[in-house]
Amino acid sequence: MSVDPSCKEEAERFRLEGKSHYERNEFEEAIQKYIQAGELYRSCGSEEWEAKMWGNVALMHMKLNQPTISLEYANRAVEMSPLNSKAYYRRAQALEHVNEYVGQC
Repeated sequence: MSVDPSCKEEAERFRLEGKSHYERNEFEEAIQKYIQAGELYRSCGSEEWEAKMWGNVALMHMKLNQPTISLEYANRAVEMSPLNSKAYYRRAQALEHVNEYVGQC
């Protein structure tokens, strides 16, 4: 399926806004922009880029010390893009922190 260029441009705008928020440590704002980008990439038919956005959301939740939520998004990224090594890395990071938390209980 080919991706509509105008659709991808709008998704890219949200992605870049998310990146800008991330660089300013505005993680909650970045989450919202990456989610918007991911949903738009989905409607554009770009599953690869949608999966990348879920990986970014996973990272933002790790930055907010929310590993359980991070794990949900990392799993989504892995399921959508099983060859994406960064998605597996995000999942491993989240699992490590979830296991640390469980070990403290």
